[in-house]
Amino acid sequence: MNKSLLMTTLCLTSIYVTRAGENRLIDDFYVMAISPDGRYAVSQGYTGLTFMDLSDSRTVSFDSDDNTEYTVGFGNSVTLDGRFVGSATAGDGLLDLAGLYDGNSWVTICPQSAYETSYAWGITPDGRRICGIVSNPDNISGTDGLLRVPAIWEDLNADGVYEITLLPHPDTDFTGRPLQYATAVSISDDGRTVAGQITDHSGMMNSPIIYRQNADGEWSYTILGEELINPAHTEFGPEPVRPEPTDYMDAAQKAAYEKALNGGQKPTAEDYMSAEKREQYRADATAYNEESKAYRQLVRDVISASVKFDFNNVVMSGNGRYYASGAVGEEGYDFRPYVFDITDGTHRRFDLDAEPRCAISDGTVTASTDIYTTPMRSFILTPEASAFVPLEDYVKTEDESVYRWMAENLSHDFTVVDPESGEESVIRDLIATGHAFISSDRARIIGAQWCLWDDGDGMVPYQTYVLYLPSHSAIKGIESDPADISVTVTGSGMLTLTGNVSSLEIHDPAGRRLYTKANPSATVTPGLGHGTYIISAYAADGRGCVKKVMF
Repeated sequence: MNKSLLMTTLCLTSIYVTRAGENRLIDDFYVMAISPDGRYAVSQGYTGLTFMDLSDSRTVSFDSDDNTEYTVGFGNSVTLDGRFVGSATAGDGLLDLAGLYDGNSWVTICPQSAYETSYAWGITPDGRRICGIVSNPDNISGTDGLLRVPAIWEDLNADGVYEITLLPHPDTDFTGRPLQYATAVSISDDGRTVAGQITDHSGMMNSPIIYRQNADGEWSYTILGEELINPAHTEFGPEPVRPEPTDYMDAAQKAAYEKALNGGQKPTAEDYMSAEKREQYRADATAYNEESKAYRQLVRDVISASVKFDFNNVVMSGNGRYYASGAVGEEGYDFRPYVFDITDGTHRRFDLDAEPRCAISDGTVTASTDIYTTPMRSFILTPEASAFVPLEDYVKTEDESVYRWMAENLSHDFTVVDPESGEESVIRDLIATGHAFISSDRARIIGAQWCLWDDGDGMVPYQTYVLYLPSHSAIKGIESDPADISVTVTGSGMLTLTGNVSSLEIHDPAGRRLYTKANPSATVTPGLGHGTYIISAYAADGRGCVKKVMF
């Protein structure tokens, strides 16, 4: 990729917002992704992408034009140190190429010479691994199997150079026909679990899939919720094959037919067959039409009976345990959230017309109504709850002052139309929450909304809101079980861990995350200076030990 072409669209700007930790609105910013700690956010707006450091309001803009268009990844696409992944259209034919904002410039991680198209959708908090999809090198013609296949890029030497590995995946769907896609959308903090989807041959049904890497570095895949696909276990034989007219012609007839066809004429194939072959062709074509109709109806029946998920709606928690997605097409619902526990393959379905947006390691999931719903609203599922609740209700129970801020700054009147009668009515003073993301410690909620109350010029404006919930810092809300896990300071800035620790986090007393490590060794040197820190060590099941230490 011509890097200078992309850099002409990069500009450093400054948007005034209030200090970090204070609830606020940011105009002309439509958040689509955040870093795990909620410090960084990416907006996908009318003119392109805007990357913002919410701690000091610095922004970097990636403006789209006729030659280049930027998109942010669908998954957990932002790192802890201020990088993010996505794709940009460039190169021959203006095709999409996977890329990374490395903190200084946009860098293509998958050149067109390797794969014609590529998309980067998720990245680990440390930036060492990236997941996404690439065009299938075995299907250049578009007729030989999958169109897109899952991939992972790894920065093996921490030098910003990524090497690609194609992930193993199924090749066929429930009918035995080739899949259209196998994707990789979100990636766990340790980079060893990747969440995606498979798309059936018809393109009408998407199903959850995860890819996991074992201790030997080998990758394998598991389809989640297999019981949701073809629940009646309908068996399919080979797909009927349309009879080819030229198979019913002799060599001379075929040559004459192809000459007429290549000469710009519109010959009737049956005119180039003998009477006997013509009758055979007609009989075979009639049989094919009947068999094909029955086959297609059988496929439709199975798809209708199966659970279908929205394309690319894949969210996974940082510990790689929870996978959430929105089912589509269920009667009476635009979406219906499903949350899978990857450790045992179980799932929960919720009676809510909303689509998951974010999942964190304690099992918290946010979801929002369809973008075309007026007004668009967010909901949240917490580990201790059995159902989603409106986001504003959750905030009210967590911090009354933040709820009051929401009521004062996010409340608006909305005109809605009854879908059956067509009559209009006005909803007064509804708190508009749009879609929302939540930081890994539940200390910050960042959401976006379309300002439907202010669309006088025809271009509906948008804004982002930032909510700070100090009641959910790293110091509060974590079950402690020192009998299983413990943390001790054994040297100057050195920690010793006991127990089966799957993740380690270090925060400052204000709740800002300074260090994270998946599957840490028994001795850890995080490299922090002298000071007071909150150490959180988690087991794979979410239990943990929290300790205040001084280095």
